[in-house]
Amino acid sequence: MKYKVRTLQRALPFYYFLVLFLTFALLVSSFCVYYLKNLRASEYTNLQNLSRTVTSNLSQEVENLSTMSLNAIYSDSIIPKIRELSMNNLSSQDIYLKQQEIYTSIFNVIGLQQNIAQVNVYSVDNIAVGSGLYTFQKNISLEDKDWFQNTASQNGYRYMTSPHPLSYYISPAPFSNDLYYISLVRLYYNNAHEIDGAVEILQEYSSFFKEATETLLKNKNIGIYILDQNQELIFPRDASIEDALPCQNTYTLLDQARTRNPI
Repeated sequence: MKYKVRTLQRALPFYYFLVLFLTFALLVSSFCVYYLKNLRASEYTNLQNLSRTVTSNLSQEVENLSTMSLNAIYSDSIIPKIRELSMNNLSSQDIYLKQQEIYTSIFNVIGLQQNIAQVNVYSVDNIAVGSGLYTFQKNISLEDKDWFQNTASQNGYRYMTSPHPLSYYISPAPFSNDLYYISLVRLYYNNAHEIDGAVEILQEYSSFFKEATETLLKNKNIGIYILDQNQELIFPRDASIEDALPCQNTYTLLDQARTRNPI
């Protein structure tokens, strides 16, 4: 039997092709790895930028509510007038006039733009006065509010509640459409530095998380889950903490709303 021996000249094209193929495959693989690496880095940077924007906005919302609470505490016509309401020798006319002064002062705190929804002021004498969405004066025990102990444990500094319907803050709720609200609470003290009452500032949930909602609408391929310091999910309201765990395209934010630091 005769064998056809492949000459070197006839074998060279095959080796040339093999070398070119391997070189091309190596270049393509290197490009894909480089592209995917940069794409991943770019996506991660984009998520970080979005999270910083949302976090910055939330911090600003908290600061706004905190400033409102301080404005209410240091107003000359809110806390002093509420203290006067506890006097037993007031006539109904005196009570009415003091109530109107308090309501007007609360309206001034809220402002014409109405960036907040409601201001409630409580005293240790079980007097509560509120205005904004709903104007009222009621006998409410401060210690019956479930946020009181949490706020007192932080030496009276600002405390943020989780989202709740309006009936949680004001019972009965003045509107049938019971929207959800976020509340910032701060205690105030008398001259002996004893707890004298609390100021509660309410903001509608959709307004408080407006930036986060708009970010989600503009970026359909991501998810944003906002947790408080107790690792409780507060945004989105219709999601659960289990929803956030498997999402690989989600950058989870830790809201510093319930801070223990004074301002």
